[in-house]
Amino acid sequence: MSKLFKLKQWLTIEETAKHLSREWREPVSDADVLQLGLDDVLKLSVNFVNPVPAMCGEVVSVEGAVWEIIETDEGTVTELKSIDIGKERYVNFNDSEVKRVKGVYDLIVSHDALSDINKRFQLIVEGPKVKPDINHDGIFVELEGNAYRIHVDIEDIEFIAGTRAHTDKLKERINNGEIVGEEATKLLEQNKKDRKEILLMPCEEHFIFSAFELPEDDSILVVHTSAIDDFLNGQNKEAAPPKATL
Repeated sequence: MSKLFKLKQWLTIEETAKHLSREWREPVSDADVLQLGLDDVLKLSVNFVNPVPAMCGEVVSVEGAVWEIIETDEGTVTELKSIDIGKERYVNFNDSEVKRVKGVYDLIVSHDALSDINKRFQLIVEGPKVKPDINHDGIFVELEGNAYRIHVDIEDIEFIAGTRAHTDKLKERINNGEIVGEEATKLLEQNKKDRKEILLMPCEEHFIFSAFELPEDDSILVVHTSAIDDFLNGQNKEAAPPKATL
């Protein structure tokens, strides 16, 4: 084990693959590391290089999960209000505000995070396109017992009229000649009105949407060196021959 590895708190996916290759003396690829994360045998983390919007929630066991009783025409229905993040753990949001997080957080590989990692894996191995998760509960990370659901600024959502992303895309299509003449003029005028509505929105409403993928420009997947040590130690224990009994 190198001195540098001992000093580092985390490695990139590529660095992790190289380290495992040296330890095992066999080729390990980036795709292998992602698959180990998908299989939940190697803990993946996320380094938010730039601050990103997130809502903090409390992680609870099944006993702390919140249920809501709803009266319908067909009778009483009990609905889970907490979000199931796997391993019999749930997240409760108690009127939490969206704040910004930065630094390294452990990734909870469930819901949209599972789809995101799988998409990256399939891209490397040239596999099939991963379809969006129909149960869009968001991407969750955790730190010191709390879970954080990553949110997105409405300005970055291209399909919402009047947002900065929508405006930039519209102007790009017009500049490329995809939209011309009267249609272009009409769309620009409508976008001008939509843009005013977006600018008048209260600040807190800009972050009402949860993210369905990790922010590409603001984050990078990493692995804690402690998680790599735990993984390798676990593998060594499994490979060790049983002790002889007297």
